[in-house]
Amino acid sequence: MLEFGTNFFRMAILASLVQSVRVNGHFHEVSTKSGQTRVVHLPPLLHSRIAGLRSGKHETELVFTNSMSKPISLANFTKRVFKPAIAISGIPAVTPHDLRHTAASIAISSGASVLSVANMLGHSDPSITLKIYAHLFSKDQESVAISIGNRFAELG
Repeated sequence: MLEFGTNFFRMAILASLVQSVRVNGHFHEVSTKSGQTRVVHLPPLLHSRIAGLRSGKHETELVFTNSMSKPISLANFTKRVFKPAIAISGIPAVTPHDLRHTAASIAISSGASVLSVANMLGHSDPSITLKIYAHLFSKDQESVAISIGNRFAELG
């Protein structure tokens, strides 16, 4: 059973990025809208958690599966696991897709480039990412100006 704490929500953010997951150092989405595989890199703090879930499984086996060892249905996961966990937590109602936006916002506020965020989200064109998240990137203008000034100072 999953623990409904901070780690559950970290896992849920990742689950909102990928539906079918295999572990071989990374998460791999089995099918995207474009039919291509996407690699989502994990934060190091989740490596040990995933390793525990992976224990006893072959590297090509899915880590998150339904009771029949098949890929998890997002609709079933949302109904049976996610919504009850949200209710227990007492936080305002959110959806897995909301957590996808949260993951993107955290990546941007952590300094990720438009291209990195687009790749993480599976956007085929970074302009899609910019249309949705441009307001978050604009907050970086002051820090970029400071970084440029620091670099010029280093060069003399």
